[in-house]
Amino acid sequence: IVRNATGGVVTSAQIDESNNSADSDIASVYAVTSSNITTVNGMKLLVWTGSTFVLGGTLDVGTSGNTSALHQHGSLIQGNNLIDIEGNYTQSGGTFTGSSGGSDMSVNAHFMVAEGTTFIAPSGNLYVGCNANCSVGSDFTQSGSFIHNSGTGYFQPTYSSTMDIYTNSGSYYNIHFRTYGGRLPGYIVTSSMTVLNDVTFGTATYNSIVDGSTINVAGDVYMTDNGWAGCSDPNHGSSSLGTATVRMNGSGSQTISSSAAGCLPNVTIDKASGTLSLSGSVYIGGDWTFTRG
Repeated sequence: IVRNATGGVVTSAQIDESNNSADSDIASVYAVTSSNITTVNGMKLLVWTGSTFVLGGTLDVGTSGNTSALHQHGSLIQGNNLIDIEGNYTQSGGTFTGSSGGSDMSVNAHFMVAEGTTFIAPSGNLYVGCNANCSVGSDFTQSGSFIHNSGTGYFQPTYSSTMDIYTNSGSYYNIHFRTYGGRLPGYIVTSSMTVLNDVTFGTATYNSIVDGSTINVAGDVYMTDNGWAGCSDPNHGSSSLGTATVRMNGSGSQTISSSAAGCLPNVTIDKASGTLSLSGSVYIGGDWTFTRG
C-alpha cells in the first residue's frame, strides 16, 4: 500500500527509504534500485485514497506472468519513467498523469478506468494486452475521462480470447489494433470511438478482425496485414473482417494505405471537406458507403 497518512505525496525516494530500513519483510514485497521499484510477482500495489504517488524511477509491478496488479484509489504521476504491469490496471479514483516525455506504459491484462476518474495517457505508447505473456484475456474499459496526450494506444488481444473495447468519453490520438493471431474476432468495439490522428490495423503476420461499433478517424488508416488469405477467412461467418465500421470524417486530406493486402470491415466516407486517397490494395469485407466528401 502506497499511503501518506495526511493525504499528501509519496515519492519513489520515500519507498526506497523504507526498503533500506533493514526490515526483512519488505524484501518479500518489493525492491528498489536507484529509485526503480519492482514488486514481487503476485502482489497488488495499491495507491491509497487521497494520496499521490510520484514516480522518480521506473515501476515494474511484477516481473512476469499476469498475477500482479496496480490498483489506484488515489493519484499517480508517472514522470518520464517506464511503467510495466504484469497483470491488471484498475483506476477507481484520483488522476493518472502520464509521461509528457515519451515514456511508455504496459498493462499485460485488463485495463479498467472507472467513471469519475481522469486518465491522462503517456505521450509515448500505452500497451494493453499481449505483452510478455499471451495466455491471459485482456479488455480495455474506459468509463472515466481520457486525455490522449498525443500518445499511441496499442490494443493487443491474446491468442485465445477476444478483447472488448469500451470507450465512454474523450478521444484518442493514434490507435493500433495490433493482433497476435488466434481467436476471431480479435476485437469487439462496444461503443463508438473517436481517433483524432491515425489508425493502424494488423501486423505483418496477422489480420485484425474487428466487430462492433464505429471507429471515427480524422487522420489516416494504415493496414499492415499479411495478405489476402486472411481477408476472406470463412470461419468468421458472413463478414470475414468483422462488423465494425471505419468512418473517415477528417476535415483535411486523408489516406487509406495498405503495405501488402489491407483488410477492413465496413467503411463510410463522411467528409465535410478534404479528399480521401487510396494507396495499395485494399479489401473491404462489408460495405463501402459514400455519404459526402
